[in-house]
Amino acid sequence: MNNALNVLGAVTDVFTWLGALATGFFAIMVLVIVMQQKTWIQVDAMLETEGPARVARWFDDGAGTVGAAILTPAQAAELGAVDRATIWVQPGRTGAVRLTAASPARRPAMAALVASATLLVLSVGTSVALMIIDG
Repeated sequence: MNNALNVLGAVTDVFTWLGALATGFFAIMVLVIVMQQKTWIQVDAMLETEGPARVARWFDDGAGTVGAAILTPAQAAELGAVDRATIWVQPGRTGAVRLTAASPARRPAMAALVASATLLVLSVGTSVALMIIDG
């Protein structure tokens, strides 16, 4: 019985370290995503059809220029045939727009953070239980 507890303890120690390292990595990743998300601003854009593509144009007050970006097919389908829309852009950068303030990478990064934190909590709990059982 003691050998089995030692092996199980070693396995839980490995999962504890993996959970701790993964949780730290994903926490930093989520922090970077959230901080980068703050650089996007909301603008009112004019939408035009140029050939097969839909193009969004907006005034960039900071740079004093007109920004433009070709919408992805998913963005164009979501906006439909409207002439104006509220979109999210990064000041001084053209070619990239979002239809929402949140980054699309935020949700999978948060899911990975929660999964790794769950692994960490379960493995630490198992280690503590094994120490109590082993005496």
